[in-house]
Amino acid sequence: SNAAYIFAIIAFIISMVMAGSSELSTHAIIVAIIGGSLLVTGAVIGLQKEEIEFERQSLKSEEKETEIEKS
Repeated sequence: SNAAYIFAIIAFIISMVMAGSSELSTHAIIVAIIGGSLLVTGAVIGLQKEEIEFERQSLKSEEKETEIEKS
């Protein structure tokens, strides 16, 4: 959903800020970047799954409509 994507971006920003405040250690920054990009990737995959599922549902309903028209 859109909320998951927004949450991922917010989490990414928070993790970057936290990494910046704890003496700019390279390790913290790397962890923040990896963690943030994983969250964003997860959100994007989630969005795509929902879109695919929605398209499947609309295709099914279209098929039913054509079957009804044929009979």
